[in-house]
Amino acid sequence: MLTLLVIIWGTAFPGVKALLQVLDPYQLTWFRYAPFPILYGAFLLARRSAVFRTVTGRDWALMAVLGTIGVIGYHFPLNWGLHDASDGVQVTAATGAILVATTPLWTMIISALTGKERWHGATIVGSLVAFAGEAVVVFLGTGHVEFTAARKTLIILLAPLSWAVYSIYTRPLIHKYGGLFVTGVTLSLGTFTLLPLAFQYGVAPLRLLGPGDWAWLAFLAILSTALGYAMWNQALKVRSASAVSAYVYFNPVVATLVGILFLRESVTPFFLLGSALVLGGVILVNRARHAAAAIAADPVPTTAATPSAVRGDLALPASTEKP
Repeated sequence: MLTLLVIIWGTAFPGVKALLQVLDPYQLTWFRYAPFPILYGAFLLARRSAVFRTVTGRDWALMAVLGTIGVIGYHFPLNWGLHDASDGVQVTAATGAILVATTPLWTMIISALTGKERWHGATIVGSLVAFAGEAVVVFLGTGHVEFTAARKTLIILLAPLSWAVYSIYTRPLIHKYGGLFVTGVTLSLGTFTLLPLAFQYGVAPLRLLGPGDWAWLAFLAILSTALGYAMWNQALKVRSASAVSAYVYFNPVVATLVGILFLRESVTPFFLLGSALVLGGVILVNRARHAAAAIAADPVPTTAATPSAVRGDLALPASTEKP
């Protein structure tokens, strides 16, 4: 199941890129998320109706704010950066995927700055390596220094930053109400903030879609968004957080291959170098975070050590590198 999820989420980046040829960044966000409250709402009312009665007013407000960050804060910057506007500067789907892969890095930084985690030598080294890779991708990813492209890629970095905030502050809610419930409610509430776009655009933009565009939209709305989150939460029930999060490091690889095959995108040696540094640094940071969580959960050494993958469950992953 996780392999399928990686293929779906990796392929979604080129899907976003393809649909941005006919929809603007804000239209795409709305039409992609419009089915979400309907699909998840029906499921939650049928299977989690009792949980609704336990949610406090403060938690409803918090979930609304976090849902807005997760939907608007993530998708608007990503879609804007991948959109081929009149400036003629193109940012590839692979670039978007590798920048979104820095989500665990931003999660660690925000957690450390707010006192939720401590800095460690490995996290500092991993952060420096990942930031060096980001600099290479942002400023040299096209093969030469291009500041307009760099500006768009820097905007894309707001997406993983927003998802890191979403992941950190939904964690206590997930412990209280469950992952599937919190995911469904927060992102449904976030979708409701897009309703002004529905009134502004209506269905007119959909008339511009061809059969291939409709296929991509269905893929993003149903497979990548609705089904993707359900698969992610189901995977966390049967496997450790560290094991599940390790799979999503392959999202940029899938995005790169699909972008080359279907969008005729190209990659440069500088992009490959920067991507390797980013992924290497992020993996180092994430492993250090899981190790620290394991030590904190079991501070007394034992001769029969608990497998680190099991103890890693105590740190819910924030590395859902979704598109």
